[in-house]
Amino acid sequence: MYSKKLFLIGCFLTVLNVLTVINGMIYFFGMAGFSFVEWFFFNICAPSTMIFIAGFTLRKIWLMTAAVPLMLFYGFGGLFIFGWSGTALFSQASHLLMTAAVIFTGVTLWFDRESIRAGLAGLAGGVLLFILIYPFQQSFVTNRMDLVEKLQDPAFEEFIKNQGE
Repeated sequence: MYSKKLFLIGCFLTVLNVLTVINGMIYFFGMAGFSFVEWFFFNICAPSTMIFIAGFTLRKIWLMTAAVPLMLFYGFGGLFIFGWSGTALFSQASHLLMTAAVIFTGVTLWFDRESIRAGLAGLAGGVLLFILIYPFQQSFVTNRMDLVEKLQDPAFEEFIKNQGE
């Protein structure tokens, strides 16, 4: 698939992303008491990251690239929506790691030029998945201010309130 050095970097990045997904699940299910559907829409970063993790673990570049549109929007975009203090720092760590996973996927594709067709197919599938999920996710989050307030992130709360105006 690619060089040993790149593979080891990917392993390290994947382990860190697994840890952030687990951390988020503990928070959302255990501490905040969210249901599965609430977790899915409020922590869409975790399912997005799981696609990348599955792709790396199975060594399927198409699956890794399918996660890119979601991780770019929710991960890189999350860096500008969430606050940088308190419990939001856990979210921001996840967003930084998602951004690193996007960069890693691009570098992997650059060095594995034989997989460019599979990578582009995965990217197209990821764009389609994003187009399908985005309206439902945004509608769910903006209509559940009670859950937004549970997250105790003033920057995110303000952002969601402004979405409704």
